[in-house]
Amino acid sequence: MCFDMGKPVADSDRALISPRFFAPLIGRTAKRVVMTFDQRMTDRLRRRLGLDERGKAIVTARYYPPRKSNGVGLVGPTMGAPLAAAVAEILFACGTHSLLPVGSCGSLQPFAKLGSLIVPDSALSGEGTSRHYFSRQRVFNSDPQGCAELLRFLGDHGEQAFSGRVWTTDALFRETRGKLAELRAQGLIAVEMELSALCAVAKFRGGRSIVPLLIVSDLVHGKLWKPGSMLPTVRKRIERASELLADFLEQGGLAG
Repeated sequence: MCFDMGKPVADSDRALISPRFFAPLIGRTAKRVVMTFDQRMTDRLRRRLGLDERGKAIVTARYYPPRKSNGVGLVGPTMGAPLAAAVAEILFACGTHSLLPVGSCGSLQPFAKLGSLIVPDSALSGEGTSRHYFSRQRVFNSDPQGCAELLRFLGDHGEQAFSGRVWTTDALFRETRGKLAELRAQGLIAVEMELSALCAVAKFRGGRSIVPLLIVSDLVHGKLWKPGSMLPTVRKRIERASELLADFLEQGGLAG
């Protein structure tokens, strides 16, 4: 049975389209689901988790259910806040409790070098989706207990991961020098494109958990953009991060 955990709202504010409408097509989803934002990461984690390559369509992404009832599901790619939020809505309506977004980001701080791991504790909204859930709120939190659990696991496996606030934008080519300098001065650690919207959806639906893992693939803290996503060293770090996340979940992370 699929369900919607949203709080009661006035009839005039009730959405015309419910994520529950998609339930007959999807069925019950896994309690824990990894969300990816590019096809390469999606394919890598699907193979690593031993999931069927066919999957089920959710909007323009695909959901890959686990083979076991208590296993880990996978969904992706869901690049950008609007698509990620829509997919999260459907997953939450169909039984998912914990969503673990994994992807790349641009570093705002010199100490977060290429290949660094980041477990963001919060996101500052620079996108438009979250405003449809909370019109006046701009900062949204990840699940603090889940993030602490993931950070401990990474530390136990020899990985230093940074924690801090990130900026979520949906305007890739409007990351201006002035705006990035302002965010850097405020202490934000990185830039990405989905997290604040995902956290807004989780808060709105109630009782849902967002535990993100980001890998620095670009540097945006200097005068020039320094892309690194195609460098072999960065690709290896992305592969390492996906392996660690799979290990974390397979070893019972987030009460698996």
